Amino acid sequence: MRERSLRSAVYATLGTLAAFGALAGSASASAGVSYLRPPSGANQWYWEIDPPAPGLAGLPAASGSYPSPGSADIWDTDLFQDSNTPGAGIPTGPSPVVAAIHAAGHYSICYVEAGAYQVGFPDDSNFQSADYGGTGDSATEMQGYPEEYWFDLTGFANYTAGESGTLTGAAVDIATQLNKRFAWCKLEGQDGVEADDLDGYTNQSESGVTPWGMTQADSAGFERWLAYDIHANGLAAFQKNDPANEPADASLFDGMVIEECNHYNDPCAGPGGDASAYLAAGKPVLNAEYTQDGETTSKFCAADTAAGITGALFSVELSGGTYQPCAPAGARVTVPRRGQTTRASIDDQRITLSTPSTLKCTAGTRKLAVALESTTIAKAKSAKLEFESAAFYLDRGRTRHRANATAHHLPAALELSLAGLKPGKHTLTVKVVYKRGHGAATITKTLKAAFKVC
Repeated sequence: MRERSLRSAVYATLGTLAAFGALAGSASASAGVSYLRPPSGANQWYWEIDPPAPGLAGLPAASGSYPSPGSADIWDTDLFQDSNTPGAGIPTGPSPVVAAIHAAGHYSICYVEAGAYQVGFPDDSNFQSADYGGTGDSATEMQGYPEEYWFDLTGFANYTAGESGTLTGAAVDIATQLNKRFAWCKLEGQDGVEADDLDGYTNQSESGVTPWGMTQADSAGFERWLAYDIHANGLAAFQKNDPANEPADASLFDGMVIEECNHYNDPCAGPGGDASAYLAAGKPVLNAEYTQDGETTSKFCAADTAAGITGALFSVELSGGTYQPCAPAGARVTVPRRGQTTRASIDDQRITLSTPSTLKCTAGTRKLAVALESTTIAKAKSAKLEFESAAFYLDRGRTRHRANATAHHLPAALELSLAGLKPGKHTLTVKVVYKRGHGAATITKTLKAAFKVC
């Protein structure tokens, strides 16, 4: 656990099972139950587990163009916030939230609090106090997170897949109650599960001790059980953090969710990387970096994209306030080696539109720098020309930028957003409007320059 969202104690939403065969092939779980593998490759993900309101009302539109949440191939939302029961209650049927995610062609991950007990959840009474120490126990309470308590995972240490008799102590009840949560995810129509809080052994409790004296082996056993049980419920399983167990977990889970591997310079990939085994296996790795730690996409997107990691910048609350995804791999910007230059003349003015030759095909670049200038090429042959406006268009689409008259001078340089453009050749069109003196009719010149998204 690195950063945690401060979720409200009230939960709810909606649902509907959806057919979902296009994103990936069906996989067979160790328990003999089929489930849908998550998409891998150049994807984006959207993560929101503390929406301002439960259900669809608290989430952004599920469809949209890059870089909006609707462009993300993978959505990760909260089990209870997605519930069809009002007030974020226990689900009783398919979720309208999941139905909307599927209708938009996206893969849906169900966020589940797995390694800790949180006061205010609708199924709180299902757990025994011995599972987490009881409310007010500072030896098990998460440091900095009141009313959230680490589960006693010591009874999972010797778990063998498919053999419930290898669970001991509190692990027996914890497993029973968590299995219900995974079954509710399936009932909602979710495709996979992100089980959070797996690494209690790396944290200190509110009283400054390791909760339950847990060890890495305890979490490793818990993670073996999670992978088996989530698959047995017909769902894909995502490992959450705990990179120390990643080498063993990568063969058990279908993907990984990590937090701030760039900020902490773990590293994310390569020798000793948090997610290296998943990347080597071609499984999706979803990385979140946070604005509260001073992160920006310019600091980590290039590295994430180069490693094959799906990265995005969020606010730590995960309430939808910040979402800046890294550009999908392959959506990087370049221009022909010598650039492109187009000229047009109106009376004594030569208008020049150019794209630079220095722009590299760099991961995460989503803007095209252009220059639009005018020069006097002869003495005035008519009434003085005055610049009125310039409108910039990409591939006959909507206007991406409009520059109005400022002291009647053309904009010397500007950057245009390339959000939503697919790899391939594209055209920039600029319509420049002049007029000859006050009250005179306008004159429009059109210039075009090519560039390439690779």
